[in-house]
Amino acid sequence: MKDFARNSSIYFISNLINKGISFFLFAYIARAITVEQMGQYNLYLLLATIFTLFLSLEIQSGYTRFYFDMKRAGKRDAFEHSLINLLLLANIILGILFWISRDTIFGIFYNIPDATYLLIIFFPFFTSVSSIILAKFRLEERAFELAVVSLLQNLANLVFVISLLSAMSDKVFIIICGMLIMHGVIIFYYAVRYIRSWSFRIDFSLVKESLRFSSFLCVSTMGAYFLSMTDRYMLEKLETEKSVGYYSAFSRLASTVELCMLPFYNAFAPKVYREYQREGFRKVYYSMLIMVSAILLLQTNFLTLFNKELTTLILSSKYIDYYYVLYILVLGYAFKSMSYYLAMNIHLSKKTQYDIVVEVSSGIINILLNILLIIQIGLIGAVIATVISYFIRLTMYLFYANRFFKRFYLSYVKIGSFIAALLSFTWFHYTLFEQDLPIKIGIYLLELFAVVFIFLRVVDNRYREILLTKLKSIPTSLSFHGRWTNLSSNKETDDDSSSDKERQSTKRDRTPTGRIG
Repeated sequence: MKDFARNSSIYFISNLINKGISFFLFAYIARAITVEQMGQYNLYLLLATIFTLFLSLEIQSGYTRFYFDMKRAGKRDAFEHSLINLLLLANIILGILFWISRDTIFGIFYNIPDATYLLIIFFPFFTSVSSIILAKFRLEERAFELAVVSLLQNLANLVFVISLLSAMSDKVFIIICGMLIMHGVIIFYYAVRYIRSWSFRIDFSLVKESLRFSSFLCVSTMGAYFLSMTDRYMLEKLETEKSVGYYSAFSRLASTVELCMLPFYNAFAPKVYREYQREGFRKVYYSMLIMVSAILLLQTNFLTLFNKELTTLILSSKYIDYYYVLYILVLGYAFKSMSYYLAMNIHLSKKTQYDIVVEVSSGIINILLNILLIIQIGLIGAVIATVISYFIRLTMYLFYANRFFKRFYLSYVKIGSFIAALLSFTWFHYTLFEQDLPIKIGIYLLELFAVVFIFLRVVDNRYREILLTKLKSIPTSLSFHGRWTNLSSNKETDDDSSSDKERQSTKRDRTPTGRIG
């Protein structure tokens, strides 16, 4: 629990700074381009997402799941090198095929400039390798190093886009190029550190199980992409690019729910994957999940209560007529964020074939709902379809997680109560849209106190020892100097320190504790 609190603090501060940079850039872009260009930009990203589905092979998910297994077997480096080399080979082959067939693809997505299309082909490799590197830092609990690299990524993107956006006529090309540079920064950093010890060999005996694991997730990712992409594509076909622009802008704003929850997931996942089999860890798991739920509720409350102010400040007044879209989309991203923790339990049970059932089913439902509702009610139909699909996805993940990994069984009543609270707060905030800012601040402070009080009471009653450990760890979790001085140590030192942490964690988990309620 102490490690979770420390790493969460570092990730949170890093995320706060990076998302501040990201949203400053997003606000700048939203003002610098038209609504139609915003729609065009998101359609290009849609194509990049489709390419990523075929080119990434979902290798990064298998890397995360089997990282500690390979580390215990002493084959971590060979495993890591084999996966990245395989990813590079697959991207070269499939990238050439996509370039040759670009005229056919243009027929689906309308004419895309060759230069922009070439950038989009590079996206899958850059984003996938970047994901693997960041996963490596998280799994090794190198939180401060990850924070520094993430800051460099965002600064590179910010400087590039602001320097060239106003000077270039093809503004969408500049924005996409900036995103590619952002992923390139971390790949360059990784290459400088590890290229001397790199092996260009692909050991299929090491990656076989990981690839089998990822193959199911690759299919399920297709369903997830249907869920996240259909709305924009159908809006462009059935409505206008302007509708895509409105939807994309509010979707980006609502996605801060998912982005702000990412630091806590980054601290949560490595600890669960490493220690889920240990005696007494179930108590720690529930304690962390309660804190994550409280933070998620406070984040959604903030976005929905201050909808008017955030829309005007970040997107500008030209988006304010469609303010109601944000209330609904925030719910969708809250459901999506909750699903990550439930999907983790399915992965622990190695039942990733059921990810296919969940993602493909919810993706197909989303397609059908979009076709039906966009024709009937336009833009708001796409929004409603997306949120319903995310809710169905969450429900299915909860069912399969409880069925296949009963060690971390989650009560349907408690999850339902949390969702009911989420809906109630959102509706209440919708009625307060025209209220003055001081009144909203006062209301949010009351909600903050109420949520923290209720959740801390739950933690205090069931997990008192863990709560005290967390509170004691907060002052030291903000000390970055000690973390940074350890980054220059060699690989053997890192492995030894990780082993020491595991031994200490084992001792804590074996301490006699009370009955889990």
